[in-house]
This record gives sequence, C-alpha cells and structure tokens, in this order.
Amino acid sequence: MTVRIPKEFMELLRHVVEIAVKAIRFKQSLANLESTLTRIGPVIKEIEQDNNVLGRSPKELEPLVRKMEEGTNLVLKCSTVRSWCGRIRHHKQLDEFENWLRTLLVELIPPMARDVKEILIENKTQGMGSSSIQGSTIVIGSKYCTPLPMALKIVRKVKKLGFPDKFSVQNPSNDIIFNLERPYFSIHKRFTLFDGENNPIVTLHKKRMTTHHRWEVFRGESRHKDDLLFSVKQHHVIQREANLDVFLASNPKEDLCDFKVQRSWSGRSYTVGVQSHNIAQIDDKRVAPRTFGFTEESVEVRVKANVDHAFIVNLEVLGTRSLI
Repeated sequence: MTVRIPKEFMELLRHVVEIAVKAIRFKQSLANLESTLTRIGPVIKEIEQDNNVLGRSPKELEPLVRKMEEGTNLVLKCSTVRSWCGRIRHHKQLDEFENWLRTLLVELIPPMARDVKEILIENKTQGMGSSSIQGSTIVIGSKYCTPLPMALKIVRKVKKLGFPDKFSVQNPSNDIIFNLERPYFSIHKRFTLFDGENNPIVTLHKKRMTTHHRWEVFRGESRHKDDLLFSVKQHHVIQREANLDVFLASNPKEDLCDFKVQRSWSGRSYTVGVQSHNIAQIDDKRVAPRTFGFTEESVEVRVKANVDHAFIVNLEVLGTRSLI
C-alpha cells in the first residue's frame, strides 16, 4: 500500500522554490515556508512509513493530503496577486499555513510517533500481526477518530445575568467543529453537543439527588436508556478538583471504571486514561480578559491518534469546566 503524502509534499516544496524566484513581494514569506517544509520533510516520510507498518487505509490521511494541495494552490496564486489588499491578505494566508505546518511538526508528530511505538510494542507482546491492529478508542463514533493526534481548543463563554454558558470547540485551523449549548428555559441541568452543521451528537443530563454528582450521556437528543453511551461521576463524594470515573453503557455493574479523568500533580493539566494508558491531555492555557456581560476561558486538549475526540470533549466540559 502506498500513501500519497510524500508526493503531495514534494509538489508543494517544488512550487515554493519556483515561485519564490518570480514573486518578489512574497519572497520572505515563501522563504519562511520553504524552511519549515525542509524541516518537516523527514517527518512526512515517517508518517508514510508508520501508516504502511500499521496497515492504515490511505483514505484516513486524505485531510492531510488535501491540506498539502491547498498549500500548493496558495503558493501558485502568489504570482497572480496584484492589488495591495490582495497582497496583504495573501501574506496572512501564507503565514497561517506555515503556522499550521509548525503545529504539525511540534505538537502533533511527536505524540503520533510515541503512539505508533506503543501500538507496535503492545501487539508484539500479544503476538498479533500489524495487519490486525485494533488500536482505536471509540465511544461516540468512529468518524471522530483520526489517524493523527489532534489538538483542540475548547472556548467557554461564561455568561452573566442568569444566561447559560456556551462552549465551542475549534480545530488547529480555528474551524468550529462542535458547539455545546444548554436550553435557555429549562429547570433541568442538560446540555446538547452539536457538530459544525448544528446536528445533535449527544445530550448530557445530570441525574438528580446523587451523592457523586452523576451525569449521563445519551446519543442524539434522546434520554432513553437504550441510547445511553456512558456516565460520569466524581470518584469521591467530596472533592475539590476533577477526579472522575467514567462507565460505559456496556458496564452496568460498574465494578471497575472504564476510564478515569485525573488532575496532574502540577494542578494545571488533566489526563484521560484507560488503565495505565493515557489517551488525552487537557491543559489550562489562558483566561481572556473580562468584558461587560461575559468572560471567555479556553483550554487546549491534545487527543492521541485513533481516539474519539468527541468523547474527550464531553469529559473535558464535565470535569475541568466545573459542570459536574
């Protein structure tokens, strides 16, 4: 099986070198882009090798391939931009694309390499072949798993005057992929997670009169027991920080939790784990200045490859955002 990433990458790098000679006004931006591409080249080849070893389908990496193609089209337009406003806009787009590549190199690739090693070691221990790897963590849906680690930003708009808070989730390109909203007029503590097209994915409902402050998460906008996906509760009846036990619907006895959310010793991050293996990390990074009527808070979430990031988003808002 052959993955197309190196071909698309080399095409992009070739056009950057060629256009830099012709488009003098973009010389510095293209030089910066060429430098970043040169650094990321060996990493791109490593992605190809890892995916061949793990037997992943080329279709799983189509978003990354499309991003390389978008970069090529962006570079080719440098020689046709004439207006002053157009040049400013194009400089900004080039800088944004280079920043995306830097994020790929610094934040996403190292965790991916660790994930690959862990999967290969685990399967070697279990005597499994690489073609039979089943290393995905799927709770809400397989479409929320990606073959690469994913960095997300969750923004919480803290409303005043009695209005409910709103949450939005952004990918590295600052596209909103999820929204979490609570009905304005509801006596029940309930939130619904929507995708980028405003389709309901899951509903979070808090059970009344429970000592461990239990939340239940249902598929879509349902509250029927057959649509229960998982439930979350505090590990201790009284606790100051997030220390949560997560039970899947397939584990009704709840003798042992399926996942745990725990605060780090530094107090500035949380991990989501299954047994001794962490699948995501949540970092408190920034609190925006207060403005009239609301404040905005944000956290960064790093999700490992092949882990359901919609599931991780739900755990983040239930735990570290103090809904629990």
